[in-house]
Amino acid sequence: MPYRDNTYIPPTFEEMLEIVIAKWNSEFGTTYDLNTFQGTNAYRFAYVFIQTQLEQNAAIADIYAKLANYFENINAVIKTPTTTNSGIIDAFADKGYSVAVRDNTILQAGHIGIAVDIDPYATDYEQKKHEILTIIKDNTVAGIFCDGAQEGELQLSNGQVKTFRFEIVEKIETDLQITVTYARGSNYARETADEVKTKLLLNLKNLYGTGQDFAPEKYFEISRDAPYSQNIELEYRNEKTANQWVKTIYYSEYYELFIFEASRITVYFNE
Repeated sequence: MPYRDNTYIPPTFEEMLEIVIAKWNSEFGTTYDLNTFQGTNAYRFAYVFIQTQLEQNAAIADIYAKLANYFENINAVIKTPTTTNSGIIDAFADKGYSVAVRDNTILQAGHIGIAVDIDPYATDYEQKKHEILTIIKDNTVAGIFCDGAQEGELQLSNGQVKTFRFEIVEKIETDLQITVTYARGSNYARETADEVKTKLLLNLKNLYGTGQDFAPEKYFEISRDAPYSQNIELEYRNEKTANQWVKTIYYSEYYELFIFEASRITVYFNE
């Protein structure tokens, strides 16, 4: 078969010659095989015919490969159109921006909220603001209302002027305190406070981001991070908790981001 694993593979000279011999034997009652057929007048005719077919099949294979590559690229675009949440996030990432897209409720249908991690006090903010608004213009569908405190007007291809908006990520400095209670009789090596801080910060970097609910139990676990312990309690405080220590989940707005540093983490060990 010329199609194998969704790829067009032209038959070889020998495969086509076998087809010709089988047809010749059927038509004329002969018993030629690959060896005996060569050298006959029929073979000379078949050779020219097969070479012509091989050239045509090679061209077909080349066209098939180009079509397959084209449809593969088109399907990749279709799978992630720029108007999906992932498509918008990817469009910003291509320009070097980290963003979060609001998870709308039914009351927010027809609106979009995009939060961009950017410094509004940077000297090039106005330039970047224009770039951000342009990305939103080019990657949202008509009729969508953009929410956000940062706004600007841009001209469309037909000369119309539309207003686009976004939010700046609100970064919230956060204190952490983690209490590790050792498991009695454990043979696992214990870690220092600095080692715990380093591992905790790495987990936060990988497991937490803008607009995500802050769930303390996720960021330092017994099985993954501290098999030498029998209990772990992670607490946090910041302006959103009225600077009170809490250990419950914080349900975040799409533009909020808790930020951390080692100097604001306290580690306690209990025997």
